[in-house]
Amino acid sequence: MQTLQRPEQPCKHVFVKTRDGELACKFCGEVKQSFNAVARLPMDVTYQPSSAICFGKAMGSTLNYYGLLRVLAKGPGGRSDLGIRARQIRLITMSTEPPQLRKSLNIASAKLILLGFEENHVVSNDCGNLLRKLVAFFMLSKMPFKTQELADAALYYTLKKHGYESNPPPKFEAGWVKTNALKFQEKILRLCRLLDAKTRDF
Repeated sequence: MQTLQRPEQPCKHVFVKTRDGELACKFCGEVKQSFNAVARLPMDVTYQPSSAICFGKAMGSTLNYYGLLRVLAKGPGGRSDLGIRARQIRLITMSTEPPQLRKSLNIASAKLILLGFEENHVVSNDCGNLLRKLVAFFMLSKMPFKTQELADAALYYTLKKHGYESNPPPKFEAGWVKTNALKFQEKILRLCRLLDAKTRDF
C-alpha cells in the first residue's frame, strides 16, 4: 500500500553567525553568507576596521586563525608545521609600537568610554591621531612625560574641537587644567593646538 507523504514545510530560516563567520540557518543549515576573505578580496584591498585610538590601529581581522591555517595548508609546505608557520606569520604582521603609546591609548580609550563617547568613532579616531603625534613629539625630543597627562590633554582638546564643552567648566589653576575626569598641564594643551595646526596632513 502506497503511503502519502505530507509535503515538507518550507523552512522559515533563522540565520545565526557561526564560528567560521558564516550566516547559517539554525534549523536546516542553509548558508546565507560565507565569508572567505582570501577568495573575495583583491590583494591590495583590506576591509579590516581600523581606528587611531586602537593600538596598532586594528579593530579586528579579516582572516581568523583557522582561515590562516587553511590558506597555509594549500601552500608548498602543506600541513607540516602548520601551527608554527601560522604563529610566525601573525608575529610578522603584528605592528609594533612603543609601550608608552599603548598606555596612552588605553587611558584615552577608557576615558572615552567613561564620558560616553565609545560609539563616536570620529572623536575616537581624531583623539588617537593627536595622541600619537604627542607621544612621538615627546619621545623624539627626549623630554619626560606622563602618559595620563597626554591622554587627558588630547581627549580634552579633541572634544573641544568637535564642539563639546565640559560641564561644569574646567578649572585653570597654577598652569593646570582640571575637569571632573581630566587633569593635565596647560602647556600640553597649547602643544595640542600647535601639533594639530601644523600637522593636519600627517
